[in-house]
Amino acid sequence: MKQFARVCYSIGKMLKLNILSVAGRVEDKTKIKIKEFGSCIVLALGITIFSEVISRNSFMDTINFIINRPVLFLGNLILINAILSIAFIFEHRLLAYVNAMLLFVILIVAHKILLNMRGTPLVFADLKAIKFGIAILAESVGEIRLISYLGIVMILYGIIVTVVSNYRYRRRVLFSVMNVLLGIVSFALLTRLGCITSNVWAQNTDYLDSGIYCSFLSSAVNSRINRPKNYSRNSVEEIIINEENGHLNKDEIGNAQDNVNIVLLQIEAWMDPYDIPGLTYSKDPIPNLHAAMSNYTSGKIDVEIFGGATVNTEFELLTGLPLDYRPLNDYPYLSTLTYKTVESLPFYLNENYQTTAIHNYYGDFYNRDKVFKNLGFERFISMEMMQDVEYEGLYPSDCIFTQYIPWVFEESEEKDFVFSIFVQSHGPYYTSSIEYPQIKTNGNFAEELLNNVDWYLLALNSIDSYIGELFDYFDKYEEPVICFVYGDHQPALNILNDKDFLSMNLDYERYKVPYICYNNFGLEKNNLDMEAYQVSNYLLKLSNNKGGRVTNIHELFNADDKYQSYLELLTWDILNGEGYIYQNKPSYQNVNTEYGLLPFFCSDVTIVENECTLITGSGFNEFCRVKLNGRDIDVTYQDSHNLLVHTVVRENDSLEIYRKGLYRTIGESIKIGGKK
Repeated sequence: MKQFARVCYSIGKMLKLNILSVAGRVEDKTKIKIKEFGSCIVLALGITIFSEVISRNSFMDTINFIINRPVLFLGNLILINAILSIAFIFEHRLLAYVNAMLLFVILIVAHKILLNMRGTPLVFADLKAIKFGIAILAESVGEIRLISYLGIVMILYGIIVTVVSNYRYRRRVLFSVMNVLLGIVSFALLTRLGCITSNVWAQNTDYLDSGIYCSFLSSAVNSRINRPKNYSRNSVEEIIINEENGHLNKDEIGNAQDNVNIVLLQIEAWMDPYDIPGLTYSKDPIPNLHAAMSNYTSGKIDVEIFGGATVNTEFELLTGLPLDYRPLNDYPYLSTLTYKTVESLPFYLNENYQTTAIHNYYGDFYNRDKVFKNLGFERFISMEMMQDVEYEGLYPSDCIFTQYIPWVFEESEEKDFVFSIFVQSHGPYYTSSIEYPQIKTNGNFAEELLNNVDWYLLALNSIDSYIGELFDYFDKYEEPVICFVYGDHQPALNILNDKDFLSMNLDYERYKVPYICYNNFGLEKNNLDMEAYQVSNYLLKLSNNKGGRVTNIHELFNADDKYQSYLELLTWDILNGEGYIYQNKPSYQNVNTEYGLLPFFCSDVTIVENECTLITGSGFNEFCRVKLNGRDIDVTYQDSHNLLVHTVVRENDSLEIYRKGLYRTIGESIKIGGKK
């Protein structure tokens, strides 16, 4: 009996020890899980706060965001935590964390750059233009320096990866899945309740109200191009029938003339400085433009962008199609127009006009070299076709237009349509003081905000003088000329995004830009405001030219209740639909666009002293590159007729001369054999 009792005691003791051991192990596992899950949440919290501080330029503004909008701050935190929790799927969890944080760093840097450049945040559609951003960064920083920076980053990344790869953790797939689902449900709920805003007219404040990551994800969700609910063959044919039965009246504008030369001056980030409430200036920043406003028809144009995305104003103005019904920051120049023709002002005018586009920046920026042939431009003069380009700050000087527009006029035997895209006044604008400012801005605002405006006015005042020179040239020109001057969008001035300025000016209209319709033949002054997509029809009426389906809709139905519905259907049908408006047949064929004004050819290749080769020809400039047997070689631009190659080109060598844009060849290249 005693022996049995001792056995029972021993068994009980063993069970107790086992239970305590199991309980201890469970407790240890729970502590490990809490530690792992907690570290993920803490890391997400740090990333969220850091991102908001960088985005808002203020720690206190971030604290106010957390206090005043805790639900949205929590929503951003949950999104970051959901992304970080994906790391729990992998054994090398720390490596996954490093890659996730690298992604967040890239996003916040891109967001900050765009805020400085154009005053609006990073949105999903900007990813389509990432190649242009990288190319511009390489140009502004310098390829060698950029490669050096990237090399340093890659070395640091390699060191970190080597260290963290040694650590392995148990996979926790359920935790990862639950957090991702929580992130999706939270975002969907916040969107459904209207907490996350996605207003095309308030991009600059959406990210402040919703947080950087909720705002970016919202732009991604809303980036889908939705087909109009009433789109069908029958609905478009109804438009055709109503258009054909309508009566066009093109005689509403007094003194309109036939065979008028038409010039469009699209001024980068132009606004009237006097439209900024609370600011005064030491003198008139744009005297020539203000004088023109007094003497010729002028007013405001409604655009759908602020601070950047110039090509969307271009698109609306040239095609007459509104982007109001498209997703936030949709860029037709980066999609449809690269492969599809769209009826436009150049196509309407090509029969009787020589149509030319001039831009003192890279021809492949926003794919203009591909797009313009699908918009009907017969000639494109981009920066790669220009000689001796001068720079003012970060961008080329717009003085080049005082040379090239008259050059186009004198060279052409037809009437001219010239579309000129200025770039000098592009942001960002510095906040440091100008030592000897030509124009001083005054107002009850921080000195950095006023300095920022001073830098903008420095560029704008120069442009005003160039436009004054062009007006003088047109005044003396023997043929009738219409010169339509307008802004593509308002500038990304810091004051226009300042919270104090915005609180004092709740009704400030940031999506209106000025225009002036100069002419040298006495058109009646008739001030009016219009949409950017109505300008092409307006210019056709001024010059007694015929348009197409789109301009007819503007002319016939602009006062009709169906006007906007018709435009929405047409925009979808032409860009994304079946083309019912043209009975499924392409109405316009792309043109064989010529590049530049000077002929581009090589007449001779000669070996000169110091083992160099002189290439003689025409149309050469600083953007010319030379390939010898398929490889780029050093070349020195001497003048428009001579390039010096720093090697000997032999008789059997192949030689190619081309003009390089941001990342591809612009126009045709010259391919020749070498000569002794």
